[in-house]
Amino acid sequence: MRPIRHQHQPRLSFAFRNYCVVVPPIPIILKSDLEAKIRDQKQLILIDVREPKEVQASGSIGQAVNIPLGNVEEMLDKPSEVWERELGIKKPEKDDEIIFYCRLGGRSNNACMITQSKGYNNVINYKGSAFEWFHMDKH
Repeated sequence: MRPIRHQHQPRLSFAFRNYCVVVPPIPIILKSDLEAKIRDQKQLILIDVREPKEVQASGSIGQAVNIPLGNVEEMLDKPSEVWERELGIKKPEKDDEIIFYCRLGGRSNNACMITQSKGYNNVINYKGSAFEWFHMDKH
């Protein structure tokens, strides 16, 4: 009887297995709850991850700052001085509540996952995003 030969797994699978970051489920916030937070909090950290031309076309929600999705990871690695100079806000602490939104909720979910992988543990996705905020009737 011949011994069973084991196939080697592709290197990509090995790399993925060694470097995969498991993140908890992303909490979501409803429009009514976000409206209340904007009304009540002076230090709300609200980040719009759309591209600048999208923001120019439809505007921002509340006092949101714009960090396009492709720049989120890089910005999280920068010191607070850069945040204050470029965005006009203090860099969030690891426990600060950070709410992300985009146009439809997909990019903001990705931004939440990136942010969680950097050790931030209080990130929230406004899944309704800009489309709901600017185009859906208020009830």
